[in-house]
Amino acid sequence: FGERKEVLQALRCVDRVVANVGGADSKPAILDVMPDFVVIGSDWAIRDYYAQMQFTQAWLDDLEITLLYVPYTEGISTTDLKKRIVTSQVKLD
Repeated sequence: FGERKEVLQALRCVDRVVANVGGADSKPAILDVMPDFVVIGSDWAIRDYYAQMQFTQAWLDDLEITLLYVPYTEGISTTDLKKRIVTSQVKLD
C-alpha cells in the first residue's frame, strides 16, 4: 500500500488516499471520507468487487459516489510488490 499511496498522493487531482483497514466491509471508511469516487484497478472488473467490499451500486448511487476503474499497470500488483520485498530481504540476509 505504501508505494501505491505515494504515487497517488503525488497526483494533483488526489486530495486524500485512505487505506481500507476495516476488513471486508468498506462502508465505514467510505462514509468517513465521503469521496466523489471509489477508484479500483481494472483487474477487478471481472470479479465481484461489490460483494468483496460489501456495498452495492445502489448504495453508491444514493451517496452520489462513482466507482471508477483505472487501467491495470503491469508490475504494480500487490503480488509483485511482495515478491520484490522478499527478494530484497533475501539479498540483505
